Amino acid sequence: MPAHVVANWIGHSVKVQNDNYAQVDDHHFDQFNEMQSEKVAHQVAQKARELKKTQEKQCATRRADRPQKPIRPIKKHGPKTVLDALERSRTSTSITDT
Repeated sequence: MPAHVVANWIGHSVKVQNDNYAQVDDHHFDQFNEMQSEKVAHQVAQKARELKKTQEKQCATRRADRPQKPIRPIKKHGPKTVLDALERSRTSTSITDT
């Protein structure tokens, strides 16, 4: 409850209430630390999501800006070309033959 409501119930001002009745225990520190750690964890998770979205947008932009490379067909040597090369190597004269 708000401090002014409790002070009204007990018939004192908030200052008198705080001076005489309000006590701080270890569980108050534990509660505070738990709330803060949850808050920080939430903020870290939120920043991570925002960073991931930003990186995804940047990657998509870079991919869209990149010029597409033309696809060149792969040159394959057919059996005729390979057979011709073998035939030429068998029939050619070597340097030692001349």
